[in-house]
Amino acid sequence: MVQFIFSAGGSGSEFVFADLSHAGWLPGPFFDFLVPGGSVFILGVTLTFVFIDASGFTDIDSNGKFDTAFREIYYNDAFSWADDGATNIDVETVALHEAGHGLSQAHFGKVFLKGNKGKSNGSLQFAPRAVMNAVYISPQQALLGTDNGGHCSIWGQWPNN
Repeated sequence: MVQFIFSAGGSGSEFVFADLSHAGWLPGPFFDFLVPGGSVFILGVTLTFVFIDASGFTDIDSNGKFDTAFREIYYNDAFSWADDGATNIDVETVALHEAGHGLSQAHFGKVFLKGNKGKSNGSLQFAPRAVMNAVYISPQQALLGTDNGGHCSIWGQWPNN
């Protein structure tokens, strides 16, 4: 759907309803449209579509959140991708992260530069390490405890939440 809306392909007639769709790869300029310069640092994006009625966004279950219609995930084809977890950007890691967003997870944890008091040869550190960290640093193809905790806090009471 997003490809059609932004004239990036598709006809709109092949629209398929799914709660969450890994919808494919888009060129770098699409990510520049989202955020200036986005093509050089956005690996993937999860877009959320919500229901509306005559009075605006809906919240049928009165949980204080807009009712989600569906989500689409897109990946930036301006990067070099791999599926072996060893070279380039690991597609499984980014897909797992974006699927987390598709299940209502936000970014988690803090990212900071460790060592050498602000010099450029320090290393990125995470506290705690999680699939839902905001920065890609290396392959991580399995959820960690913090990710599981986040999902449980969101979905533990479903369908009553």
